[in-house]
Amino acid sequence: MPALRAAFWRGGVCNALIFYKADLPKDRAAWQPIFAAAMGSPDPYGRQLNGMGGGVSSLSKICIVSPSSRQDADVDFEFVQVVIKDGLLDLASNCGNMTAAIGPFSIDNGFLEKPIIEPASSPGTPTSCTVRIFNTNTRKIIHSTFSVSGDPLKFHPGGTYEMAGVAGAASRICLSFIFPGGTQTDGTLPTGSGTTVLDTRNEQGVRIQATLIDLANPGVHVDGRALGLDSSTTPLDLDKLHHKMALLEKIRREGAEKMGLDPDIASVPKIVIVLPPTAEAASKGIHIQCLVLSMGQTHKAIPLTLALNLGAACKIEGTIPFRLANGVDAKKDVVIQHPSGTIEVGVELNGKEVESAVLYSTARLLMLGEETELFPVCQTNSDSASPYPPLPDRQADKKTGWHWFGSALSFKNKSPELNGQLWQEFDSTNLFPSPLRILKSHLDLLLLPSLGLCQRVWRILQPSIPPAEVAAPSVQGPTAPDPGAAWRSENIFPTNSFRTPLLHSITTYDLRPTTYDLINHTTFVELDISSSIPNNLDSVALSPTILPPYFYFYPPSKPQDLRHADRFTLPLRTLSLTSHEQSIANSVQFRRRNSHIANVAFRQDSRKSLLPDDDSYVNGGYFAREGLSTAALPPRPTRSKMYRPNSAWTWSFFLITLAQAAIVLALESYVFAMFQESLIPDLPATPLSKTIPTYLTLFIFGFLYQLVLVYDALRLKNTIQVIGLCFYNIGMLIYASIQYDQVNKAIEGLIDFIPDGSTTIMPYIDPSDPVWFRMKPFLLAVPCIIAFFTLVLSVVAWKLYDEFAWTIYKHISADLRMKRRFLTFQIYIALLKFDFFFFLGFTVQFLVIVTNVTDAEFGLTIAAIPITILILFMSSFWTRRENKFGMIVTIVLFFCGMAYFIFKLARMYQKSREKFYLPARKNLTSFAVITIILLVLTIVNACVCMANFDKGLKQYVMRRKISGEEEKMEHMTELPDLKPGHAPVSSRMTID
Repeated sequence: MPALRAAFWRGGVCNALIFYKADLPKDRAAWQPIFAAAMGSPDPYGRQLNGMGGGVSSLSKICIVSPSSRQDADVDFEFVQVVIKDGLLDLASNCGNMTAAIGPFSIDNGFLEKPIIEPASSPGTPTSCTVRIFNTNTRKIIHSTFSVSGDPLKFHPGGTYEMAGVAGAASRICLSFIFPGGTQTDGTLPTGSGTTVLDTRNEQGVRIQATLIDLANPGVHVDGRALGLDSSTTPLDLDKLHHKMALLEKIRREGAEKMGLDPDIASVPKIVIVLPPTAEAASKGIHIQCLVLSMGQTHKAIPLTLALNLGAACKIEGTIPFRLANGVDAKKDVVIQHPSGTIEVGVELNGKEVESAVLYSTARLLMLGEETELFPVCQTNSDSASPYPPLPDRQADKKTGWHWFGSALSFKNKSPELNGQLWQEFDSTNLFPSPLRILKSHLDLLLLPSLGLCQRVWRILQPSIPPAEVAAPSVQGPTAPDPGAAWRSENIFPTNSFRTPLLHSITTYDLRPTTYDLINHTTFVELDISSSIPNNLDSVALSPTILPPYFYFYPPSKPQDLRHADRFTLPLRTLSLTSHEQSIANSVQFRRRNSHIANVAFRQDSRKSLLPDDDSYVNGGYFAREGLSTAALPPRPTRSKMYRPNSAWTWSFFLITLAQAAIVLALESYVFAMFQESLIPDLPATPLSKTIPTYLTLFIFGFLYQLVLVYDALRLKNTIQVIGLCFYNIGMLIYASIQYDQVNKAIEGLIDFIPDGSTTIMPYIDPSDPVWFRMKPFLLAVPCIIAFFTLVLSVVAWKLYDEFAWTIYKHISADLRMKRRFLTFQIYIALLKFDFFFFLGFTVQFLVIVTNVTDAEFGLTIAAIPITILILFMSSFWTRRENKFGMIVTIVLFFCGMAYFIFKLARMYQKSREKFYLPARKNLTSFAVITIILLVLTIVNACVCMANFDKGLKQYVMRRKISGEEEKMEHMTELPDLKPGHAPVSSRMTID
């Protein structure tokens, strides 16, 4: 294939490859492998490393641009979403983010003969240019106005406009959507009313009210308060509320039906949960708050087309957003708050008709180049052996009809070529009842084409169904055992429902849930393709599909060519060693060439695989309506919550710290045992005799606490804490060096000890016992060992920094400002953990060595321990929840703590008090100084964290852990490794 010119652009908060339509094949069916390979799909790992995609839906986009032949447009723009795992293409809607890049791309490539130029308003300012864009997905006109400069005119990217979610400032692009209503329906308000009462009821039994608007993209707006949601609900919170997500899906489907759309198309319409702004938000000029659901997932921001939709709804009387919006001015922009920030939308109305909707964005050219050798990503060498056993040779049966082969279900049809014909929907429940015995008893129904249902089938598929074609079940496949042993249920295949969503021209064969009695063996699911369908399908690409927890489907080694074949085969391999009844819900989707998609996807319906912990199976809930029950589906697989290191470097870091702790604690314990043996028995305890046990005990606690911090850092993939642990090790090295001198002086003092009020030496250690010389080698070895392990840990920490970088990218995204905020938060939390150790270390030494139990200061110091621990925990709690009052209280208490340590430091060097501190003054001084430094750093970071409140960080820091399976954001389509028992479940993508 010749190289294709391509440009890599950022538009808004998305990236996409822009292709020149003139370079692409005229046969649109050939686009799919090109676009999928360019993005790096299909990719079962979800990272798209083999292409330009970024592993998330907002970075897996294609734009096709060409000069327009229309009188009202300068360029034609077609948007394509590439599904990451499957490599399928979705052309259902437009991408508002990437629309921002189309105008600059067009002017840079000279697509406009006579661009619309507006002279600069003042000397030194760039000239403005307007490009009229025709979006072929929605068949709408968009005017893109932006700055240009030079001769010939080129896009001027420099500017001062900052966009939420994008680092830095750039030139502002104004996007004006002309008459954006009615993209897929008859108008802006398809039902003719601003508010529609749905049959769906909320948890209190009240019918849901919704605003159904088709503007830029169809949207279903609902009041979040009617669903039990408020402004504090984050996307992560909502995604975990499975019963509410099921209710919202039910609302979406009913809204789609009332708008005249197909409810089975998950990408349209989208759900917009609207809420009135809080008092604080309203004081900042925000008119309304929202959460958006797209493809069954909560969006982390808001798609620009949905921002237009909501902005228009806020100005149309009678709509739910109009009632909830605060202080909307008909002549001013609508300010919408979403989870990642705010966006302004301008709307011009003529009555209830929206003449134009305006929003602002930015764009940037990232790279120009050529796409070469665009082979399918999943293509393999022809001589490579398939990991699956082949099917036995079988002559293609040219007869027409439906065939049952036990474990193989064959569909045959001799209808004429489709040629763009739209099939209607029909249900074959009466045609193929679930139990095979009922099927046999109803053969007469299959033989009576005069019946209404069969007449309908005849008109659509034109099959003849002779009784001879319905054969008795028999198991196919080389590894299948005896049929009687393999299948012990007559219900071999479920009732079938055939649907054709007219919007996308997709024929779906939906296998409804049924019960199988499985014996451990490998069998096959085989689908015979009619002689006409290969003319509309080029190949089949199958995604791995898990049917938890016992068996799953393997994909073929490469896409199977359907142009010269009449069937394809999918191995079904059981993983259970014992028979078990399971329930299966899968579908086969045929996407015809005339809708620009030439693949077949065999996948599990993810809605049917969801098992929420609620009662949606009863009382007419979503799953009850779908015909599911808890008894029919397998239990959700349980996973251990205990974290284990999952890479060589994480294991190395953990084992190195464990080895260091074991060696040092063994040496310290031996020194402690020697000291205890050298003490003369039956003598009263003195502060000097307590010093060495206290030092050694504190050392033991320090290393045990370090192990806890190491485990916590690896579990959270916290690079800051990993680096902090290296400095912690340096602190322990300093402490070990000071300990050497302090133990030496303590032993000398115990040998020449003179009690208070006496002039006679009362030794606590026999002067003839060379205990110091026996201890000295071990005490010298401790700092040397710690120094060595510190160097090794630093090297491993550097490796972990690189390893955890991808986790942070997936957790936070590429927004540099958000990453800086998250970095500040991580530093703050790490400082709190180190504050705890050094405060506790100082306090323990002070209580044991210095303070007398009868002193009032002893009671105050004891009381300070739980209070300080509570303050540290509450400071973390208030930071995560962005509570400004709590943070102010915390900062004040930190200042009080710093004053306390300064006071203690001063008292240690007062001549009247220094004798009480001499046995441990060096250690206490080092702990006090380090604690004061840590408190200063903690206060500074607390102030910075408080300044970052209400800037979108809360949704990220509220996550409690990031483990190996949970490193990705909820909106990503990344999959775990393809290992037995862990095959990924196909999921629906998110359209940004």
